Amino acid sequence: IDTLRDDAPTPRERAIALHFAAEALAANSRSNEAIAAFEAAERAWTALHERERALAAHLGRIEALRSTDAYQAVLDLTPDPASLHGAQTYFSARMENPRCLSLQSLGRLDEAAACFDWLLKKYEALGESADYIVAAQNYAGVQRDRGDLQAAEDIGSRSLAMARGP
Repeated sequence: IDTLRDDAPTPRERAIALHFAAEALAANSRSNEAIAAFEAAERAWTALHERERALAAHLGRIEALRSTDAYQAVLDLTPDPASLHGAQTYFSARMENPRCLSLQSLGRLDEAAACFDWLLKKYEALGESADYIVAAQNYAGVQRDRGDLQAAEDIGSRSLAMARGP
């Protein structure tokens, strides 16, 4: 991947190689290196005016930060969805998941619950069933942590039914 990056004939091909390198680092649990690599990929995509790809790289960076327990950094780097201008996209919605999980990890359970509630609505609107199911399971965990076992069970049951399909 480094050779592809270094020998890339165009800025777009270099951005692709930077992004692949970041993904490879993240997949191999080299989170600290992945954080810097995703940041470089995000800069490359931004320079090319590739908004969605820049968001994907930003998401990778945030997820890598979360894997290092850098919860406050996740919160600091997660943009307000309203600031992203335009319709919600998969990456702009998915960026909320590490934020919701970080709020939970920091014990900010009411905020985490509101975050997951918002996220589930966005996933539903986008038709993202698999991500909805994962987020719902996480939301059930927040409700459990809040002491609302009935809400946790209801959310868990709905996501299980969705996972089973029609």
